[in-house]
Amino acid sequence: ALYAKRVRTTYVRLTAAAPEIERATLVVLGADAVFSNGSILARSGAFAVAALAQRRHVPVLVTCEAYKCHDRVRLDAADANELFEFPSSDDTPPLTHLTYDVTPSSYVSAVATEHGLLPPSAVAALIRELAEKETA
Repeated sequence: ALYAKRVRTTYVRLTAAAPEIERATLVVLGADAVFSNGSILARSGAFAVAALAQRRHVPVLVTCEAYKCHDRVRLDAADANELFEFPSSDDTPPLTHLTYDVTPSSYVSAVATEHGLLPPSAVAALIRELAEKETA
């Protein structure tokens, strides 16, 4: 949508984002969930990108629908043995395949939902507001 409106945009996979941060003026990350404290649950690698952006003084905008804002979310991790058959050995360390990671709110400049642009500290208020509407 940004590119279609002629906003200079580069889409980069999380695993390849590090070299692009040098030229970035804004990092936009999608979130699978946003916690009430403003931290985000996103695909593994989002934390590293947000940390690098903060170090380079590049703002991080997180986008998600408001229904993804929660007080708590169940994290998942799959052991490689659940996914693949690896020969076992005492010399081989266990392999963990994390699907998601959590990015602290201190690395998030703003959260964009259909309710507007919010500072991470305002997510708890949005969650309360939405819960009140559901019970009304």
